Amino acid sequence: MLLLHESGHYVVMRKFGYRDLQMFFIPFVGAAVSGWAGKARGYERTLVALAGPVPGILFGLVLAFIFILRGHPLVGQAAALFLWLNGFNLLPLLPLDGGRVLQETFFCRSRWMEAGFQITAGLVLVVIAILARDQLFGVFGAALLAAAPASLRTSRIAAQLRDAGEAPDIASPSDATLTFLVRIATEIEHASPRPLKPSTLAVLVRTVVEKMNRRAPSAGATVLLLGTYGAAFVLALVGVGVIAVGYGVRGDTVQPMRAGLSATGSATRRASRNSDLYSAGQQAYSQKDYATAIRLWNTVVADDPRHPHAWNAIGMAYNQTGQWAEAITAISEQLKVTPSHDQAWVNLGWALQHVGKPQEAISAYRKHIEINPLDSWAHKGLGLLLLDAHQWKDASTELRQAASITPNDADIDVALGRACVKLGDVAAGVEAFERAKKNATSPRSESLSIRRMHGRRKRRREPPHSL
Repeated sequence: MLLLHESGHYVVMRKFGYRDLQMFFIPFVGAAVSGWAGKARGYERTLVALAGPVPGILFGLVLAFIFILRGHPLVGQAAALFLWLNGFNLLPLLPLDGGRVLQETFFCRSRWMEAGFQITAGLVLVVIAILARDQLFGVFGAALLAAAPASLRTSRIAAQLRDAGEAPDIASPSDATLTFLVRIATEIEHASPRPLKPSTLAVLVRTVVEKMNRRAPSAGATVLLLGTYGAAFVLALVGVGVIAVGYGVRGDTVQPMRAGLSATGSATRRASRNSDLYSAGQQAYSQKDYATAIRLWNTVVADDPRHPHAWNAIGMAYNQTGQWAEAITAISEQLKVTPSHDQAWVNLGWALQHVGKPQEAISAYRKHIEINPLDSWAHKGLGLLLLDAHQWKDASTELRQAASITPNDADIDVALGRACVKLGDVAAGVEAFERAKKNATSPRSESLSIRRMHGRRKRRREPPHSL
């Protein structure tokens, strides 16, 4: 059902020239398609919103009539699920598709109307969350309310630039001049009550450009689109009525809907519970109560073996307690679920080097660096491993990379100095040692650096702590 729904969005977005299209599934929550609207017109944006639920409702109607003819209960349950969830998605609330339809046809005509609609939708979702005791609705509602002021500011800036005739005919920020983008960023920063992170500022600049291109549909198109929206919602209700007739209006009239929705509600509750358990495990880990953290995270993976981070977290906790074999087993499970999990690779390398498998550890570190080449800790760990393996040239390369990312790490400079000396570049080695002395500001750091300079046994390095 999710595939049909999101494929409808995807196909129409592709038809109307949306850029950077991505379809992704969120375990226990749902799915979504993201893309850059560019210069898509108002009626096209509305059709994108309708393209998800309408095919699902039509398919649900077909299943409903098959159920009437054949009477198979599974068909009835599937029909009810398609009709109920796609009909629910047409409710006039953001971020549902029904809310998008009203936003693109009506509320986008005024930034005040748009902000009011967003705030109203957020409040309604918060109320639903309280009444239904469902945290997911509350999260969406809170996000809408928190984003409302920024949405109002970006709408104002877009309107000012458009009304002043300063908005160029561009489809995306990549088509704009640097001067114009700086102008937008400056306006956003002046309007913001607090300093913005560069990533947040980039998102807001993109939002302004998108709103500059937004045009509401004509009056005739608006009537036609809202008529289609209303007809789809009515058809969903008719389909539910057909299923009720098929069940003979007995006591189990709504049973197929309950059967379908119970699975969705159960999944949402499981996701919320697992999120709470995972957070509790993080808290225990931060307090170095590794046994409790492992117990909590094991509960998470027992319920959701494909959790995006829990296996890696278990492996990290085992690394901290020196249970290397258990760490390798847990992290390997994480990599089956998420092969591109960079922290899992570096944690696997850390465990492998402690069970006497340096070459496998080196491979794991290299895999991590392929995914995240700016991780100084990984370059440092790989460089030290290569140093222990007498691979001086490769060690020097990795340690130089680590030093370029973290220039004030005395341990990196000491290791780099050793590698340079082994390669015969004594001048570079001395320079690295001098830099290490300068960077070793504390007595502890200096003594550690001096011990490593003299080639004594290294203190056990700590693994990364990112969860």
